[in-house]
Amino acid sequence: MEVRPTRGKRARRRAARRRAAIVGCVLAVGSVVLAAAGTAQPEYPRGGSASGVQGWGKNIESSSSRTTESVGVWAVDGARTLGRLSARSHKVSVDGPEGLKLGPIEAVTVVAQGKVHDVVTDATTVGELLSAMRIEPDGNDRIDPPPSTPLSQADRITYTTYRTGIQSTIESVRPRPATRSTTSLPAGFAETIAPGRAARILRVYRVRYVNGRAIGRTLVFSRVLRAAIRGTRLVGAASHSSMVGEASWYYVNDRLNAASPWLPFGTHVTVTNLATGATVTVVINDRGPFGGRLIDLSEYAFQRIAPLGQGVCLVRISW
Repeated sequence: MEVRPTRGKRARRRAARRRAAIVGCVLAVGSVVLAAAGTAQPEYPRGGSASGVQGWGKNIESSSSRTTESVGVWAVDGARTLGRLSARSHKVSVDGPEGLKLGPIEAVTVVAQGKVHDVVTDATTVGELLSAMRIEPDGNDRIDPPPSTPLSQADRITYTTYRTGIQSTIESVRPRPATRSTTSLPAGFAETIAPGRAARILRVYRVRYVNGRAIGRTLVFSRVLRAAIRGTRLVGAASHSSMVGEASWYYVNDRLNAASPWLPFGTHVTVTNLATGATVTVVINDRGPFGGRLIDLSEYAFQRIAPLGQGVCLVRISW
């Protein structure tokens, strides 16, 4: 004996067939639109779905029934379809499977938060399309053209978000050291005798964002958490002075030149060998030495006060 399905099972089967027809209709939209534009049907990727379809309260009518089913406004990101329709009319009417009828289709470009989408949709206004794309503007956002604009009058829609936020930071600010001149150091030489301490400051900013990117900030609150302590720096002021240390030599040329870590270029320096009293006057034109010695003489200058084989000698320099 044949067992007839219950009324509930029959209703569920009808609903399942209706949902399948609607999904098939949406997936066929790209093919139908391309056919209406006089182009070949694109191949859909294996495993494709209607995940790009967004529901938002619009009706699709079935010619086989007088009932109306609410399936929502849909929007599909279809750059390839939009490109082929760009030179033709964007408005196309589509008859889908099982007698379903879709309203006019529009192809528009939507720039949402800086990202470009080429969209095919059956929405009739800018507001319907944005809602179908799950974009919910608030009073701080900007939509151009306005949401009430018919899509037939809008080839490009721009949606820009504007937000403000609070940002807190703790910053270290080191003050400039106090500077004192001293004749105990040669001109051009400096020495830090007290390093000081940086201040720690809490600062709160109001930050403005456009499309999620910070474009500016305004200081709204500041408090010193730890006061700064200024350091002390001595700067040499002696115009003529002398120092004692080691001199070495290096080959650069056959002139009376030398290298100093800090004496200005062009300074004339008299170098005296403390062991023999021999002297030579050189001109500073290079930097060095950096191993603790006082001055590096050219080979030609060093041999005036000591044998090259000695390598290093104790000298007094004056300028």
